[in-house]
Amino acid sequence: VNLSEVADKVIENALFRVGKENCSILLSKPEEPIIILCDRLHLRNLLSNIIDNAVKYSIPEPVVDVTIDVTKKNRVLVRVADNGPGIPIADRGHVFRRFVRLGSELERATPGTGLGLFLVKSIVKQLRGRVLVKGRLTKRGTIIEVDLQKANSAEDMPR
Repeated sequence: VNLSEVADKVIENALFRVGKENCSILLSKPEEPIIILCDRLHLRNLLSNIIDNAVKYSIPEPVVDVTIDVTKKNRVLVRVADNGPGIPIADRGHVFRRFVRLGSELERATPGTGLGLFLVKSIVKQLRGRVLVKGRLTKRGTIIEVDLQKANSAEDMPR
């Protein structure tokens, strides 16, 4: 699956849902296609959950930076950085659990089930990758980093 194409479509859909005038999602990626060996639907769900969360938790004026890089070890690193309030260090390990939503139920303004990042973690695990939550060093917000194996060559492609 071409990761770059899927990322373009996911971002287009996110901007359509929230309104382009209300949100900024910037994508930085290599010019050549980045091929990942996986199911297109799984990859779309993975990216949608991360990008939608970044937008949802950065309202009223979301600014989301999506970066796709290929590392020297032929891995793909997808980083989604937002300008939301951030996730406290003590809670970062918990957000990938089933039904986890941070904050008080009575004070929560954003809808959700607490399954999005659980699904992300499950998909990444199936793809033999890893996912991390980080804070931003110079700004407020959160960075979700996904590390996946890149297809090496045409012989890696399904026939």
